[in-house]
Amino acid sequence: MKIQKRHESLRSQLLKMSRLSQQAVDYSIKGYELGRPEFSREVLSKEQEFRDLRLSIVDRGRMVLPKGMPISADSRFVCSALRICQALHCSYSATYAIALETIHGHEPTRRVESSIVLDLGKFVNSLVRLSTVALFNEDLQYARIALRNAQGRLWLNLSLRQAQRELSSRSKPQANFELAIVENLSQIAERSYEVAHETAMWLEGADCFNPAHQRLPLFFGVSLSLRNTEQAGAA
Repeated sequence: MKIQKRHESLRSQLLKMSRLSQQAVDYSIKGYELGRPEFSREVLSKEQEFRDLRLSIVDRGRMVLPKGMPISADSRFVCSALRICQALHCSYSATYAIALETIHGHEPTRRVESSIVLDLGKFVNSLVRLSTVALFNEDLQYARIALRNAQGRLWLNLSLRQAQRELSSRSKPQANFELAIVENLSQIAERSYEVAHETAMWLEGADCFNPAHQRLPLFFGVSLSLRNTEQAGAA
């Protein structure tokens, strides 16, 4: 009974963190799309709450997943919960960076000029919502929709490259601003795929204890596409 209560508490904290992360992504995207820094400030105001949730989840997870615990449905859930927590933490860090870029831009009313950046924002926002719904509803179908959308992943990678090429011809301050937005959007997308994958692993009862690079071979290249293009251009 004690273990069950701990699991319920861990699940409740994870869902709060997921909800807060999804709201932060939505607000940060609205902030740069609309040139409304008040949306971005709302993201920054939640930083302490987000940190507290993360620490609580990690502490609870360690309490119910001691070393040497045999692999079971309970241990798989805790393992996935801790991995999802880490993915959400990384996603929030990128979201926070977008909010800062919007607030501290060179011009108070700076707006994103590239249509592809706006399209990337909409895509990433929808991906985050999808992975959040999958986790909240414990819905394997939603998680699989996010993971099996090969066309969407291809569009994302191609769009990242297109954004880099397009922005390289813009004035430096504006280009740097939008490139920072794009890179952080790519990070959020990558982490959203991880959340969907960990949710699917948990719901399918699969082994989540394998190293991450073995479990996620398809998703680690998402944000690298932009960086590889930048390096090639600088060579």
